[in-house]
Amino acid sequence: MLLYDLSTLWVMAMTAVCCGFAVNAFRDVPLPLAYASKAERVRLAAERIAGRLSEDAASAETAEDGAYASESQTEPEITDKPHARLIDLASFRAVQKHALVLDARPEIFHRFGHIPQALSLPREDFEACYSKQRTLFEKHKTHPVVIYCSGGSCEDGAMVANALITLGFTDVRFYRGGWDEWTRIGLPEEKALSSFFQHRRFHQISRWAVAGVFAYAGFQKSADPLAFADSIASFAILPDRLINPAALFLPPFEILLALAVATGIRRRPALVGLIVLLAVFMGALGSALARGIAIDCGCFGSAEPSFSAAWRTLLRDLPLLGAALWLALVEYRRTT
Repeated sequence: MLLYDLSTLWVMAMTAVCCGFAVNAFRDVPLPLAYASKAERVRLAAERIAGRLSEDAASAETAEDGAYASESQTEPEITDKPHARLIDLASFRAVQKHALVLDARPEIFHRFGHIPQALSLPREDFEACYSKQRTLFEKHKTHPVVIYCSGGSCEDGAMVANALITLGFTDVRFYRGGWDEWTRIGLPEEKALSSFFQHRRFHQISRWAVAGVFAYAGFQKSADPLAFADSIASFAILPDRLINPAALFLPPFEILLALAVATGIRRRPALVGLIVLLAVFMGALGSALARGIAIDCGCFGSAEPSFSAAWRTLLRDLPLLGAALWLALVEYRRTT
């Protein structure tokens, strides 16, 4: 019976591989098989935007006077730009009213709450968001621009600040305390979303709850495979060449297993698969914590790497693993 379940699980895994790579092929921007770090991607995005600005400037100059075409093609000049200045809360409050304030966290976090008047310019989608609001942003090239993210060990704000400097912004400041300090003090905040919902428990309800968690997690990850690849990379376990393929395979595999558990079609091998996934994930999480690595688990989309979140994730997965084991035991008893 166990051999049959493992064989069925293998077929499900191969189906998930095919689905993951097929869906990726039809994305507007397919996830490449080779992984690039967050900092490298933001740097390349800024260079692409700078290249387009240079081309636009060259075209405009040529149309006005062909003699200056060669000069315009070298713009924008980015060799002697200032570094982003670190500022504290008091300095931020002093310039907040006349500065452009940018939130470098993922857009979903911006929607749940942000500093008043702050615009979203997430590190993970820098190129698209900058291009969409380019006219507004470039009005502030010589004005104060304050970047913030979660605070503490958050790297996204520094990456966005460096990218803006590359694009010719001359007064870029980085509010290091970020969202954590802002909310801890109880300062005003704005929200784009007002509510979110969750689900819970008993035999049939437990089944639906476990399936729902994995289906939701799978869809969240498949919506942004690049952010999930970053989460996998933060564990520092897989070699770079396997990170993106894993990011394409795991979300459809989770969704397929969740559907099997919810519908009853091949439920028993699907529960075995969920238990294996949870055990592997918890082992990887424990390994990262033991090595002193602050990670972003990527369970339900991207988040900021932190030790407290990792411990909460580990504790949260214990009852989920217990529920999956109990459901599997019930299924084996029922069918033997």
